[in-house]
This record gives sequence, structure tokens and C-alpha cells, in this order.
Amino acid sequence: MTRKKLKKQNELSKKVKMNLASLNLNEKYITDKKGNPESVVIDFKKYQALIEDYKDILAMLEAKKEKPVSWKKVKQGLQKDGLL
Repeated sequence: MTRKKLKKQNELSKKVKMNLASLNLNEKYITDKKGNPESVVIDFKKYQALIEDYKDILAMLEAKKEKPVSWKKVKQGLQKDGLL
């Protein structure tokens, strides 16, 4: 991995950690008899929001792989479909 990619990855990781910290999940940990964490309990609505954000991130990553389409082609397609 190049230094530039590694730097971007580290910056993204920091942003994700900061955003997670700002969520105020008020998580509760379930531990085993030795005190090792086994599960986490969070508010269901916050869980749903996290899942939705995760899906959005996956969709963005998939979209990055797609070849860009010019506005001209998009406009032609919309006109052809009667949407513009």
C-alpha cells in the first residue's frame, strides 16, 4: 500500500472513530465470568441508524467502481424515459 493510500485510510479511520464517539450509543456490555466482553446492547433505533449508514457506505463503495456517465447521456436517458 502506498503512503498516500495509507494516509487516506488513517484519516478515514479517525473520522469514523470520531463519528462513532459522537453517536452517544450508551452501549452496555455483557461479559463472561472472567469479565471479557461478549456482547454489546444498544438502543434499537440507534442500531437501525447504524445499519442504514453501513448500507449507504457499501453503496458508495460500489458506486466508486462504476464508470462515470456524462450529463449529456443521463439527460438523453431521462428524456427517452419521459422523465425530463
